[in-house]
Amino acid sequence: MAMALKSDVAQACQSEGSQKPIDLVYLSSQTMGDRALETEILGMFAVQLPQYTNLIKTSVGNEDMYRAAHTLKGAARSVGAFQLAELAADIEQSGVLHVEALDEAVSLVCDYIKTISHFSESG
Repeated sequence: MAMALKSDVAQACQSEGSQKPIDLVYLSSQTMGDRALETEILGMFAVQLPQYTNLIKTSVGNEDMYRAAHTLKGAARSVGAFQLAELAADIEQSGVLHVEALDEAVSLVCDYIKTISHFSESG
């Protein structure tokens, strides 16, 4: 039996609605399984995420939006928030911002982080 590619698995999970906002297996591979480090990274990402989205929303021109979306894309990919990264890549490529979609994706990621790590922005 052939092994499924990661992209195949991700597409299957997305189509059946079981894909999580953050790929914890990916994150664990980046932290070598260090749960404390994962919690710290996700906490920092959750704190910085509103700053990234605010930069996108308040960008004055295409160049500002491109840079802000590019930054969000990289940060999201680094923690395994691949759906959010794809949305940021779309904004980066098209220069078109869909505020509701961005807010929804950010909310899903932040809620998921709070659920799995009991992280709160207040510290």
